[in-house]
Formats: sequence, C-alpha cells, structure tokens
Amino acid sequence: MMPESECNSGCCNEQLPFLRQQLNIPDSIALAWGTLDQLQSPLYPAEEKSIASAVEKRRREYIAGRTAARKVCADCSASNAELVAADDGTVLWPNGVIGSLSHSDRFCMACAGRLTQWSSLGIDVEALGRLSPDLWPLVFSEKETEFFHTRSGAAQDQIATIFFCLKEAFFKLQYMITKTVVDYRKISVELLSETTCGLQLLESGQLFDLVIVGNYLIHEKHVIATCFYPRTDSPESE
Repeated sequence: MMPESECNSGCCNEQLPFLRQQLNIPDSIALAWGTLDQLQSPLYPAEEKSIASAVEKRRREYIAGRTAARKVCADCSASNAELVAADDGTVLWPNGVIGSLSHSDRFCMACAGRLTQWSSLGIDVEALGRLSPDLWPLVFSEKETEFFHTRSGAAQDQIATIFFCLKEAFFKLQYMITKTVVDYRKISVELLSETTCGLQLLESGQLFDLVIVGNYLIHEKHVIATCFYPRTDSPESE
C-alpha cells in the first residue's frame, strides 16, 4: 500500500500549498479545496433555480462546488462569476477561463486556469473504496482487473480507487476538448511512480491521441487526481 499523506491543518486555505506541492500543480492554475461545510456560500438566482428541487445532500454538494469554482475564477480575474451548467451538465466557465471541479461526500476541489495558457484541466476526488468490485468490469480492462486481484483487502481498494480517480480526471480533461463520452476501459493508466502516471485514450484514432501526465495523492482517506493539458504555444508546454 502507498502511504497516506500527512497534513495536520484542518483549514482549507492552509492546505493549499501542501496539495499544490504534492500534486505538482503549476502556479498558473488556481486551486480551491475544503470540506463541504467550509464551502457553503450563497448562490446566484440562476444557480439556485437549477437545484430548486434537489435534496439536501445534493444542495450541499452543488453549493460547495460553485463556491470552490467561484474562488478559482476570482483568482483568474473573473470575480463574482455566475456558474450555470451547459446542456451536458458541465460548468459554463467565464470567458477566457477553463476549469474543473470534483467532490466526494466530504471534500470538494476546484481548479481553473486561463485559456491563453491551458487547453483543458481535469481533477477528481474519490473516497478510498468508492468503487465496489462488482462495478470494475464497467470501468476497468481485464488486464487492470487482473492486476487488482494480485492485491487484497485495503491495498486492493486503494489501487482500484487510484485507477478510477485518474480515469475520471482524464475523462474530464479530454471531454472539454472532444465533447465525446469515451469508454473508461479504453483509458490507459500507466503508473510511473507513487505519485505520477501516464494517461492515454487507447484506439482513439484522431480523437485525443496524446499521453498526459497525471498526478495523484492519498489524503484524508481520499484519492485526489489531477491532469492538465497546456496550450502548445504556452510556456507551460515546454
């Protein structure tokens, strides 16, 4: 099993430097992180309307996501952004900004960057053991499933959650570019170290044939995964 990271602070703002360093997040990408309870700010009317009939659990998750997303938008000079959803459910980010957000039952994370520097961003947050083995055939290849079965107990839960979290982050990244729902079993995860991996869409043709470096971290009984795709004419791509 990979060791869980140690960060003693319960304050979301104080955890940001730690998370940024551990996940190798560039300074040009704004980051927000916290518990759902820490991220409960008032919504704009259009946002409120979209969850008017939602149950309380869904409301808390939605509000946390919009609060975190507004924080990173403000860091990208897009203050007080109203963040409604597109027809496909993705966030309509302000002009000139690209972002990604994710939440679990406990935590929420958002990131954003300027489109002059970044083509797409993908992040995901998953509680360890989030995906039960009966669901593995829906998201993992036979080879990946066989690899998981070489481990047992908590180690098996951990590696399966890492792979799923990385696939989720990569799915979001490629979707912002291709607008295509791809088969998770076609997303290849190649672990490079205890914190990095290579992510690639197999058999994609011309859809999205790049290998993207992903980073992951085990923190507070969760897996956090990130992957970023810089513009080819941006210094971040060098």
